[in-house]
Amino acid sequence: MLMHIIIFSIFPSLFYGKQIQRIQLADDALNPSGPLIHEKEDLFSQLLVNVADEGYDLYDGLAGYFDDTVEFKGKQAKMETAIVDLPPLLQIQLQVSTRVFACLSYPL
Repeated sequence: MLMHIIIFSIFPSLFYGKQIQRIQLADDALNPSGPLIHEKEDLFSQLLVNVADEGYDLYDGLAGYFDDTVEFKGKQAKMETAIVDLPPLLQIQLQVSTRVFACLSYPL
């Protein structure tokens, strides 16, 4: 029983990190009271990186992961992601087509 507790406490500390996502509406920058920013902090176990487009590589996919344009409340918005705490073992999952994912793991 003690071994199960130790395993379950070690596993999250190896694979889970913390990230912050900020979403800012594109047309909200002209708001007199300041831009409306929605912020959320989450745990993550892998980075889902899209490299399915022709000519995209890992660097392009990571750039899109951390800085992207999304639809939020029916409007265009800028989404920024920042990693607060890196896990000791960082996993990057590559989307190489619309249906296939490849997974890379990097010890840090």
